[in-house]
Amino acid sequence: MRGYSNFFKRLFDFCAALTALVILSPLLVLISLAVVFDSGFPVFFSQWRTGREGRQFLILKFRTMTRAENGAGNACPFPGNDDARITRVGRVLRSFSLDELPQFFNVLKGDMSLVGPRPTLPYQVQRYDSRQRQRLLMKPGLTGWAQVHGRNLLSWRERIELDLWYLDHCSFILDLKILLKTLGVVLKRQGSDTVDLDEISAREEVVIAGAGGHGRVVADALQASCADGYFLGFVDDNQELRGQKAGGFPVLGSIADIPGLYREHPALLAVVAIGDNSLRKTVVKDLCSSKVKFAKIIHPGATIAGDVTIGQGTVVLAGAVINSGARIGSHVIINTSAVIEHDCIIQDYTHISPGAKLGGGVRIEEGAQVGIGAVVLPGRKVGSRALVGAGAVVVKDIPADVVAVGIPARVAGKREQFD
Repeated sequence: MRGYSNFFKRLFDFCAALTALVILSPLLVLISLAVVFDSGFPVFFSQWRTGREGRQFLILKFRTMTRAENGAGNACPFPGNDDARITRVGRVLRSFSLDELPQFFNVLKGDMSLVGPRPTLPYQVQRYDSRQRQRLLMKPGLTGWAQVHGRNLLSWRERIELDLWYLDHCSFILDLKILLKTLGVVLKRQGSDTVDLDEISAREEVVIAGAGGHGRVVADALQASCADGYFLGFVDDNQELRGQKAGGFPVLGSIADIPGLYREHPALLAVVAIGDNSLRKTVVKDLCSSKVKFAKIIHPGATIAGDVTIGQGTVVLAGAVINSGARIGSHVIINTSAVIEHDCIIQDYTHISPGAKLGGGVRIEEGAQVGIGAVVLPGRKVGSRALVGAGAVVVKDIPADVVAVGIPARVAGKREQFD
């Protein structure tokens, strides 16, 4: 990695950026004219970012927003309603990431690379811990490993972890793979409709829906994975908990109060910490209708391969192991010390209980639960909403909507009989 990143990577960046600017020059002119006709000058937006080894540089973008001014006529550094300031042309440019094209000049100059961690604002760097500061060992990139694994759908901390993985695995082949995948991500506009955490000043905070035992365990994982101050508190529909504390943190109100919390906490993220899969799904759907955004919580004691994908709202607790090629859906619970082997598919709203072990290529369908200490042999499927009992060993596929128990696991009846 060192020889590639120290010499050949720079040579490749320079040649590719120069070629791209020549080929794209007619498009750059057209975009410039569109910006001027839509909202006047200036054409470009520049902003100080932090690059390799902490050196600051001016990043270039096509301007996509109107200038915000305070009462004295000066530009406001952190405007309060960015969405309202996006121009008509700017919305199209952002949708296809065309506003980023001027950064080829940054690559040509040597401030950036084609592939690397996205450049961050100086105030964000001040919040890095010693591990996260390793992100500054490489030049920032036009695209990166995080951009092809969720883009703006990822939380800031998740992006950093993916960037650190890239730092350890950087190679020419990996860079080519990222560049090709970037084209697909941009054309599909994946993750382009969410707030870009590189451009907001508000501090991310998390509220946990559910103040029961599982909610407190999730809160512990959140506290272990990030600095103090990120956890705002719980919400719970149990009236007896209102105004009380759970695990030392306040119960702020009911779950229905989450949308109202955005007025005071604009970067708020939610996690639904309810163990019952069907109830968790119902609560998530209700919150989605209010456009609530969800956080992933991954305990630092979990071991996760770099190519694993994890959906929004999912919780991975201490001691869990998720191996290469696994795909984890949204709002999944991967509980304490669960083991998920290579190439497993874990669909949305599932629950892998403490100590459960899934062999390679296992498929757990939506709403299913694998009980404490249960084992699913390689290549087997557990159907949607099925429940595999504690300690069971699954040697053949389990159909949907049933309860399976024993060694080997056998169907004991319909799920509705046990609920």
